[in-house]
Amino acid sequence: MSIFAITVFDVELGNCHVLQIPNLSKDVMMIDAGKRPDFSPALHIKNNWNVQKLRWLTITHQDNDHIEDIDNVKLLNPRTLSRPIVSMEYLENQYGYPLPDNLLKFMEYEQTFTGSALPIGDLSYDWGGVQFATFRLKPNFSPNINNLSIVTFAHFSGWTIVFPGDIETEAWDEHLKSESFRDWLSKTDIFIASHHGRESGYNKIVFDYCKPQVVIFSDKSCESSAPDLYRNDSVYGLQFYSRNANTFDTRKVLTTRKDGAIHIQIDHEGHHKITTSTTNLVTV
Repeated sequence: MSIFAITVFDVELGNCHVLQIPNLSKDVMMIDAGKRPDFSPALHIKNNWNVQKLRWLTITHQDNDHIEDIDNVKLLNPRTLSRPIVSMEYLENQYGYPLPDNLLKFMEYEQTFTGSALPIGDLSYDWGGVQFATFRLKPNFSPNINNLSIVTFAHFSGWTIVFPGDIETEAWDEHLKSESFRDWLSKTDIFIASHHGRESGYNKIVFDYCKPQVVIFSDKSCESSAPDLYRNDSVYGLQFYSRNANTFDTRKVLTTRKDGAIHIQIDHEGHHKITTSTTNLVTV
């Protein structure tokens, strides 16, 4: 049976999500290219999962913690790259001059992608039943590049997950003006917290539309994130069994800081399984 699998890797204060698509080609996608000093998700999937090519690479925005592993990602020969298109002037206003080395390397690499591709949500693609939708704001909306993050929704067999990058409160407000965006939010079951769960990425109004089963943080320290904001009545919570402690517990928030890599599997009948690598949790 084909499985739609998503892995939220532990890259500390960064993002890297790998999506394994249940089509005949068994395509693999990556959203953001963060890493840890001692761990590269790109090398991990290449050497341990035998992934030799990425079908799609989305860089939500150009912050270092989202592009730091770009040298290793190149080894996976991404076929399509999606990222915010901004001017040199915009980047220099954001990051200063000279631009950071990793950003310069990424900018050089993005020049190797010529032509344009249809959006990932175009119906001409065969994603094995996975439906995608993306939303982005124009550079003139905000001088803060976090707010230009590409927001990706993925839906499969009754389950929807959102990857919002680092958008902050005012960008949520702008996206909420879109009926289509609100509709996708209303279907969301797994919510990747924006901006690593920091208060700046939280918008209370979002949860007037979104009632997820669980929220996931990709974070490094509890000092920089605000998990209590997400432990609200709008988040249902999922029951997990701890194979370490032999106990059951309902969790509204999972964090890579505490739980390690988080693995999500959904089959064609809508059955799901979520496991964690460090705390050894599994949904029941």
